[in-house]
Amino acid sequence: MELNELRSIFLKKVSEAHNIGEAVAMFREVYLHFSGKDPVHPMRQEIVHEAVSAGVMNMAAKLATGMPLQYVLGYTYFCGNQFLVNPSVLIPRPETEELVTWILNDFATHAPEHILDVGTGSGCIAISLAKAFPHANITAIDKSEEALHTARLNADKILGKNHKILWIKLDYLSEFPDKIFDLIVSNPPYINLKDEHLVESNVLNFEPSMALFTPGDDGLVFYRRIALQLQLQKAGIIYAELHAGMAEGARRMFNEQVPGAEIAIKPDMSGILRMIRCIKKGS
Repeated sequence: MELNELRSIFLKKVSEAHNIGEAVAMFREVYLHFSGKDPVHPMRQEIVHEAVSAGVMNMAAKLATGMPLQYVLGYTYFCGNQFLVNPSVLIPRPETEELVTWILNDFATHAPEHILDVGTGSGCIAISLAKAFPHANITAIDKSEEALHTARLNADKILGKNHKILWIKLDYLSEFPDKIFDLIVSNPPYINLKDEHLVESNVLNFEPSMALFTPGDDGLVFYRRIALQLQLQKAGIIYAELHAGMAEGARRMFNEQVPGAEIAIKPDMSGILRMIRCIKKGS
């Protein structure tokens, strides 16, 4: 099969579930995945190896169901590293990279010693911080054993076997880790179930609902829990990713739960108020 023919068949199939612009970008990634070559001139008459064509069309069939490209490929990139992803974990987003960048900038001259990652998922935050702060003791928790398995695989792949991340299966709304942390970071579930109709179908149908939706009507429930943990400590810093439109509610809640704390809210690259930082200074 020629490259231009393969591309045409792929686009026709995949555009059943994705817009044509997305389908074009997906063809590039999928073809590169199988052939090792970037189809810079996809309309040229180049013969494609049969095994490559078969692999590309197998992925086209999965993409036609609405499955996200990252799950079809089995990996994505975050902070310059390749992370394994599957439907047990959320697909890491660029906005979460911005949250990590905020932390790295704040701690450019002094590394945190004890870090907690709440709802670690693929481990993308914990592992990225472990690379930046190799001497830090990092605890990464998640309610899902399947997610923790994926995170462990990512840590071993990216950091090697001798990293300092402790993975714990834990329901954070029921109990806290038995440690004191100077940095707590989280991209927690924050969508109310009543709003699931607003979620894009490829997210709703394929990404883990446990990582998307709060167990009730309070979109701030995990943030309240994180604030309570900081309240129980003498000092510490929280960094968390926010849902669009949640910033002011989160600011008020942190001000109430952690009196005297220094609160900052930061927009993402699209200008959406997406990140919050809460600093409690020791007396």
